[in-house]
Amino acid sequence: MVDLEQLYLLQQLDLKIDGLTTSLDAVRSKLNIDGPAVTARARVATLEAHIESLYARRRASERSLTELNDKLTAEDTRLYSGSITSTKEMQAAQEEHDFTKEQIGKTEEGLLALMVGIEEAETTLTKGHKILETLEAQADQQTAELAEEESSLVNQLKVLTPERDSSAKQIDSKLVYRYETLRKSKNGHVIAKVEREMCQGCRIKLTTSELQRIQMATDLVQCDSCHRILYFG
Repeated sequence: MVDLEQLYLLQQLDLKIDGLTTSLDAVRSKLNIDGPAVTARARVATLEAHIESLYARRRASERSLTELNDKLTAEDTRLYSGSITSTKEMQAAQEEHDFTKEQIGKTEEGLLALMVGIEEAETTLTKGHKILETLEAQADQQTAELAEEESSLVNQLKVLTPERDSSAKQIDSKLVYRYETLRKSKNGHVIAKVEREMCQGCRIKLTTSELQRIQMATDLVQCDSCHRILYFG
């Protein structure tokens, strides 16, 4: 009679190892995924760059405003110094003076809009930093938990893998080969227990002759329905 108990125990070890390996792959996948903190960090960096560009524009506007005010002062001096004698020249100087005042007004409006934009962007950036801080703390905690889980799974596999190899060596190599071949097509569930006269792999009731074949077999007996190896546990 073929001793299926060892083969069944080997299957149990393999199923456990498969489960641990799947869990380990999932944990490592999570460790490699860019989480919300990465997205928030990129958003903060974008805001910081935007604010820096707003500051640069403000500095340029302030320089322009200074230059325009200096120009207006010079034009005021020219207009009221008495150095202009002709009506035509006075009219041209006045028009230039008015245009400069208009440019100052537009520059001041633009500068005010920039300052409002900077204030709003800095408020958003402050909120972004707080959100990022929270997400990074959560990410650190999650990473630590995943790393701990990864270590636990690896340690379990380090124990079970040698145990599995040792169990396989105690079984006839031809039997192990047939078992390994079936594992690929049965998702690891090669051996099915027979309980209440049913194959627990496919839940099909076995005939009396099939049950007798299993009890008397000197070789492996496979279920006629699901083709798993049948085993009286």
